Amino acid sequence: MNPTRSKPGIDASQLRRFNSRAVLAALRTGGKLGRREIAALTGLSFPTVCRVMSKLVADQLVIQVGAVNVGGARRKTILFDINPDGGWVISLDLGGSRIRAAAMDLSGRLRKSVELPLENARGEESVVPAIKSALRKITKQGKTSPLMLGISSSGIVDPQLGVVKLSFNLQLRDFPIVKIVREVCDTPIIVRHDVAASTLAEAKLGKGRDNPDFAYITVGTGVGAGIVIGGQLRELPLDAEFGLMVVAPEGDPERFGGRGYLESIASGRGIAAAARREIEAGSESIINGLSPAGPASITAETVAQAAQQGDETARKVLARAAHYLGLGIVNLAHTLGLTLFIIGGGVSMAGDSFWQPLYETVRKYEYWPGRIRLEPSALGNNAALLGAGMLALDAALDAQE
Repeated sequence: MNPTRSKPGIDASQLRRFNSRAVLAALRTGGKLGRREIAALTGLSFPTVCRVMSKLVADQLVIQVGAVNVGGARRKTILFDINPDGGWVISLDLGGSRIRAAAMDLSGRLRKSVELPLENARGEESVVPAIKSALRKITKQGKTSPLMLGISSSGIVDPQLGVVKLSFNLQLRDFPIVKIVREVCDTPIIVRHDVAASTLAEAKLGKGRDNPDFAYITVGTGVGAGIVIGGQLRELPLDAEFGLMVVAPEGDPERFGGRGYLESIASGRGIAAAARREIEAGSESIINGLSPAGPASITAETVAQAAQQGDETARKVLARAAHYLGLGIVNLAHTLGLTLFIIGGGVSMAGDSFWQPLYETVRKYEYWPGRIRLEPSALGNNAALLGAGMLALDAALDAQE
């Protein structure tokens, strides 16, 4: 059915928005397209495409980027693309150990970013000033107001209320993050769980781009999973947490009441806690020497550095974390029938001491040999930040008429 033909219940404004959204989606996916190509990709009529393009060019959202010869040297087709400088959005990532904010142009490229550590910041009294400081550093860079602001946050997030219901790592409960952000930046805001945002980024920009079905697993301060099936991000209930999968009889005794949740063992904090327990029990290791402030300052990064230098205690700790993560991945694969698992987050950068035991566990426990594929994320630590920006960019461009 031709989208330009009115349907009952759809007014002219909605129809213009629908047509603009279709054209912008084609340009964002294909880039550098002629009007007839856009008509073929969207199903819109050629005159409708011409009208939409004229409006988008006038609004500076789309620009001419050249011309190519078609059907002989005397006929040229003008090519169009998204105008990177036609506006901008803000991306804010509230992680378990840091806050990052960035300006993103309309092409999806990060232009400016800031990062503030949260290692010792817990509770609203510490987190709120850090959020406001990061946002002010970004907003003062822009010559115009941002079109939209996207937030990705760790913890249990309610997108409808704009609230972080619970964050174990930051000790937040019923935290009104949208209200706090609006005190600094009065612009439309969209908020999602950081894993959902990271999964969206992986689907649009990373290794999930050509795979309609995959799981994105993040292993950092916490552990989480995002699911894409049929090319669509599956929104899970607020309290659905991969990191709370029980994989062992016991976990970190200082977290989750000692229950053997995956996050208590395989997360960055779980790894650091396990290393501290090994050292306190008398294990020989260089981990302590790499931690200037003693055992209390041990991090997963410290453990990874020690493992790369051949430290057996560090390798043992990472191998245990990877083993239980592998069990969680196999359980997810057997439950959902997924075969591609993209692994991101800081712990995923720990090297062979992490990846080798992860592969070995998956190969040992998968029912169909060789079916599960493990891939490191191509987005590194930027997945959640990019995802929040993409959420904002999608919403901003979808709102155009």
